[in-house]
Amino acid sequence: MKIHFLLCFFGILIYAKSMGQIIVDLSDKKNTTESIDIKKSFLIVKNILPNPTYHYSFNIEMNEEKIPSFSTSSFQSESCLDTIETKIYKKAYKEFLNATEESQLPDLQRKLAEAISKLDNKYYSCKMEGNEAIKTLTYTKDLYFSLRNNQTIVVKVIKSFTINKKDTSVTWTKTFKTPEKSPWLTHFGFTYQPNIFSRNDQFYSKADTSNANKFAITKKNGNQNRFWENLSPTIMFSYPVTNKEGDSHLAFSAIAATNFSTFSAGAGVSAIIGENVALGTGIMFTQKYVLNGIYKEGDIIKTNLTYEQLHEKKWGPEIYFTIGLRFDKNPFGTQKNTSNSNAASDNK
Repeated sequence: MKIHFLLCFFGILIYAKSMGQIIVDLSDKKNTTESIDIKKSFLIVKNILPNPTYHYSFNIEMNEEKIPSFSTSSFQSESCLDTIETKIYKKAYKEFLNATEESQLPDLQRKLAEAISKLDNKYYSCKMEGNEAIKTLTYTKDLYFSLRNNQTIVVKVIKSFTINKKDTSVTWTKTFKTPEKSPWLTHFGFTYQPNIFSRNDQFYSKADTSNANKFAITKKNGNQNRFWENLSPTIMFSYPVTNKEGDSHLAFSAIAATNFSTFSAGAGVSAIIGENVALGTGIMFTQKYVLNGIYKEGDIIKTNLTYEQLHEKKWGPEIYFTIGLRFDKNPFGTQKNTSNSNAASDNK
């Protein structure tokens, strides 16, 4: 009887670096869901029937590879002799090879391993034969994709065979989920607004030298803000739009900034470098100080008004340039002293 074994990855469903194992145990026919880490991925299939009359093939996204059938050709030059001392081993080995259900294999493997351990070293060919048979239970294959956060991998194993001219099949379904993580990245940094769109004049109260109680509202010379006055601490939220992790990629970003007297918010595009550095630009709406509407240049007033009294805040568009950094851990948090725990582990 031939059994054709087909392993199909029916899809990797993405909703939103180190070794990661996707393990399918054929002795367990239950449909399960497991959590796995986001690491270099490889598949392990356990408890494959060792009987050489059973034929297995694994198909991963159209790349089919055949698993070599169990064979004793590598040690046939020195066969395992039938003696009284090898009788128990021979029985366990035969039962192991003739298994017809994957669920039988864990117990049959244990019995065969016990029988091998009791053999004298002069029966090394028997030991080699048995150990090689046990190795055939498991097949490991590097996968063609890398695991990332927010993935669900559904693995379906279909075992199809014919009994009495009737086609029969058994299906294993295993679901693996990687850790859930928001795709949004948060960076902290600084934003510079060069006053390209919003060039607002600044004013002050100029004293009249001929009259102590008169002040003229006068425009400042070089009224554009200095560089540092246009620099604001910023928080930036970025959503990557290219499907990469750990490399440079583009993102949509929303930012909020303040210099502790005015507030700005906007949106644009960013280049994310290794997730930890963000360089962005875009358009933001920002508060700017402009001359209060109740005054105009040249007005004569009797009080020496402060800057805040002469001006009011108004919103307007402005281009921005920003740089941000991302921290995996809170940079202001306290770090536990691990020297004692390390020393304790060294003494174990």
